[in-house]
Order: sequence, then C-alpha cells, then structure tokens
Amino acid sequence: MNKLEAVRTQISKLTKGEQFATREEIPCLADILWDEEIIENMLEASDENGFSRGMVILTNQRLITILKVYLTCESKLSIRKKCLIEVNEFPYREIFDVYPGGFGKITIESSRNGRNFSFILKDKTQDRILCDYLDSKLLCHQAK
Repeated sequence: MNKLEAVRTQISKLTKGEQFATREEIPCLADILWDEEIIENMLEASDENGFSRGMVILTNQRLITILKVYLTCESKLSIRKKCLIEVNEFPYREIFDVYPGGFGKITIESSRNGRNFSFILKDKTQDRILCDYLDSKLLCHQAK
C-alpha cells in the first residue's frame, strides 16, 4: 500500500471521514505525514482573515494546518488563477498553550518561530472541544 492509500484508509476510519476523502489537500498530506504518524481527527478551517481555506489535522504527534489561497492575476491578455498551499505544523512538544477566541477561532502559542498562530474552524461549535483535546495532548507530551 502506498502512502496516499494509507492516508485515505486512516481518513475513512474517522467520524465524518468521508467528507475529507476527496479533498485536494489529501495528496499533500500524504507527503507531510511522518512514517509512524496516525491521523486522529480532521476539521475544516480558514485563516484568521478568511482568505485561505483548508483543514486542521490532528495526529498522534502534532497539529498540522493545510490552507489554500486562490490568487487571480490579471493582465491585458488573460486572467490566470493560481492556488497556493500553506502548511503549518506544530509538534505538541513545541506548543505552549492553546485557547479559543470565540466564534470558532483557535490561537496556538508555540516556540516555533516565536509567534502565535490563529485559525477559524468552519464548525464554530468545535472550538472548545478542540482546545480540550489539545490540552490533553500537551499534558501527555509535557509529562514525557
């Protein structure tokens, strides 16, 4: 089984996994995941400004965001559309804190690049659940 098939198999076992199975980000995710990494949850999200849309992936080792932004370039002769993909990854051992900001906004304080990172969940009811999940992961990784 190749890596892409392995990722699709993991996704099919998730609750609501079928809604992610055909997403454009899945081949990209197959390249990003480490060998022993297991996908535990996936959520739809956008960046803080709403310009980029994509997914938040929670694995047994880190949080990954894959966000796509579509750019339109116009010239006198043509209009071209371009898709850029931004990937952010946060190993749990590098996350200091995670907290909800209301209306689906999640902010992560990380030692990576010394900055905060925020994203907005499509399902606004999931922000507290996601923060509790990440808090439990952080406690496990801090205990090691």
